[in-house]
Amino acid sequence: MEERRHDGMATAQIINQLAALTERLDEQAARLSEQAEQIARQQQEIASLKRDQLKAPVAVGGTPGGQPVRRSRRAALSSVLGATAAGALLALSREAAPAHADSRGTIAGTSTGNYGIVASPGLGTTIPSFAGTSHGLVGTNFATGNAPAITSSSGVLGISDTAVGVHATSLDASGVLASSSNNHGVVALSFGTGQTYGVFGRYRLNTLNGSGVAGESTAGATNGVWGQNSSITNGATGVFGTATAASGATIGMWGRSTSSDSGAIGVLGEVTASGAPGIGLKGISPNGPGV
Repeated sequence: MEERRHDGMATAQIINQLAALTERLDEQAARLSEQAEQIARQQQEIASLKRDQLKAPVAVGGTPGGQPVRRSRRAALSSVLGATAAGALLALSREAAPAHADSRGTIAGTSTGNYGIVASPGLGTTIPSFAGTSHGLVGTNFATGNAPAITSSSGVLGISDTAVGVHATSLDASGVLASSSNNHGVVALSFGTGQTYGVFGRYRLNTLNGSGVAGESTAGATNGVWGQNSSITNGATGVFGTATAASGATIGMWGRSTSSDSGAIGVLGEVTASGAPGIGLKGISPNGPGV
């Protein structure tokens, strides 16, 4: 009588299934062993080809028939691995190509603790005395004498003796845009003798209300334009307006208010010193009313 387990499967049947499973495992193990041997042979052949390339002499002038010898790494590897495998291996082994950038100009020396780059249009340009300041980029066109000492650090510094220090031009936007989160957007200084200006604005077109300098403020009791003078010399002015044309009903200074509220003022003159016999608003004219 055939022996059976409690689930009804014959013992002989179980033994046959185990034998078949063992045979399949043996076949897979043999296949893996064969693949490992193939990989090892391919690696040896690749290494041999690389050694042959290093040892092969470089042909100068080609073969005796005059035809140059051309055999790339791709062709050599194709004979062993096939074109697809050789292409993949060549792509992996190729070094990254270097990047290049062109620059026109003269860069004076290397970076220091005072500047990243000093660029000039010629070798004769004088490098300024930075006096402890630091700058990302310095453009200098200062060719005569000693360049002035720089007193403030900056991202970009432009200096010149007879040309413009920094020139900015735009056709459809601001020529210069300057902003600061906690200080002045633009600070302009002049140390020249005579009638020089910290800020000079010029308008060249004939357009109504075109302005050489415009100031704007949009909130609070603020000022569109503020002029301040701390001199104690008689005649010193905070804001001075002059119309220089010899003819025409021109205006040296014009104040206007467009508000409809009472108390709106076009021009306000004020003296704030306590007890001062000053004048809030005064007009002078040699040939007509002053005010």
